Amino acid sequence: MQITGIKLHKIEIPLASEFYTMHSKKPFRKFQEYLVEITTHAGKIGFGSCWFKNFNPEWENFIETKVAPFILNKNIDQVLVKNFVNRFYYKQNQTQNIPLPSCLEIALWDLIGKKHKKPIYKLLGGKKNRIKPYASLLEPSSKMSIKKWIYLIEQTYKKGFRAAKLHIGTNKIDPYYIVDVVKNIRKKRDDIDLMIDVMQSWKTNCIGLQKAKILAQKLEKYNVKWLEEPLPYIDSSETSSILAKLVNIDIAGGGRLSNPIIFEEILKNNSLDIIQPDIQNTGGIYQTIKISEIAKKYNKKCIPHFYGTNIGFIATLHTCGVINSPYIEYPYHPPYITSGTIFALLDKPIILEKDGYVKIPEKPGLGINLDETWTDYIV
Repeated sequence: MQITGIKLHKIEIPLASEFYTMHSKKPFRKFQEYLVEITTHAGKIGFGSCWFKNFNPEWENFIETKVAPFILNKNIDQVLVKNFVNRFYYKQNQTQNIPLPSCLEIALWDLIGKKHKKPIYKLLGGKKNRIKPYASLLEPSSKMSIKKWIYLIEQTYKKGFRAAKLHIGTNKIDPYYIVDVVKNIRKKRDDIDLMIDVMQSWKTNCIGLQKAKILAQKLEKYNVKWLEEPLPYIDSSETSSILAKLVNIDIAGGGRLSNPIIFEEILKNNSLDIIQPDIQNTGGIYQTIKISEIAKKYNKKCIPHFYGTNIGFIATLHTCGVINSPYIEYPYHPPYITSGTIFALLDKPIILEKDGYVKIPEKPGLGINLDETWTDYIV
């Protein structure tokens, strides 16, 4: 099966209404992503996509002038993916100024799966066919009352989720308020897994080790699965290492990182208990699996981060099946962000089962079909 063409589309998926969140000065109105189609002489099409905060003409030129010529007329196989990674991804501690071509890597795996008539996760040796999604709930721009947080969790539970991550304390960390929110949620419902993400709060206010320790230790009482990014874990990583040693709750982070060398440094320094590579940032499925293997070497957990829609979510789902992740992040915040938003391009949404899990698609490749109206979202 030989590659004959590459098309890059700019996609915009609007939210139900604009959403003012604590971590952005501008209202959140839409998901913007690049969607790529790779065509073959056999008539098969591979799809991939990645969310971009802003469209990037420099990146588009990079794809058209460097990446596309490298894979055009090549045969589709795993060797091509490895050569692709070796050509365009990091060497040693090297960095690059533009995002990695993750969406093309995902599309290549989609084609390889279709060629071999296997879903990606099985093609790559995965055994786990069901993953527990956690609703990733954003923090509104105005501080929410405890009653409103409880109401949001109840809405999430009724939708079928059995796990939720609260982005809370982004601009001002108040450990006692955060713990009070969690404590009152637990009074109402103890049958939902909870995670707390303070969204790299050190960038907006200096939380410090002592305050982070108080927050982490108090959250332990309420069976919170992890505390995400309370302290710097790359530069000045010593405080995060100390925190991870002092508390029993797992300290997580790494969703915005891309270089495997940096992930290894974090793990070597014991700065995090859970690393959270995002396939949109790491370069795709292959690199994320490699990063998960580094985590195993250091006896740490790898639970991928994801914030985006549609194909990116499905590709992350397959990746979770390969690395045996217990969870997948599912962007959700009614009424602004719903399953209708996240799966707008697909002919069928991913359905939450009664126990709060989702099944990984079993058809070849990504195992999904785009809805006939998907081109309406092209800009």
